[in-house]
Amino acid sequence: MHHNLENSPNWGRWSRELELLVDWLLDNDAMSDGDALRRLAELIRHAPHPDLAEGVLALEPTVIEHLLAAGAAETLALRFISADSGFFVSRGAAGEYLVSVVLADRGETTAAGTSLARAVVCALAMALSRPAQPAATPLMAQATAGATLH
Repeated sequence: MHHNLENSPNWGRWSRELELLVDWLLDNDAMSDGDALRRLAELIRHAPHPDLAEGVLALEPTVIEHLLAAGAAETLALRFISADSGFFVSRGAAGEYLVSVVLADRGETTAAGTSLARAVVCALAMALSRPAQPAATPLMAQATAGATLH
């Protein structure tokens, strides 16, 4: 469905911007969670075509600023994930977050971060920067196929 869209120069530039956001977050603690969330929101709102941001929500700047002002960066980060997408969050004893997101046609992407917001931004940006893939059977479905509950 996205094949022709992902061959356009606009998608290539957008994808590189998403990759740069991930690189910046992985290599630089100077970017605040709020700035990372604002940048992700801007990239989603300016996707070359709405289908390229399938699975995430384009949040309005007023919503973003309201949640950040309330100290709710974690809530904001999770609000980007649409109801038809999946996610899993884990936090280790050392305080690092691990987030997996499952977006339609993009499979599962996992990222780590020093905060929940950073991990979500990285996972979503990495997922969106990749071309769509043919649908595959989810890992959990493979693992439970044929299982009988008693």
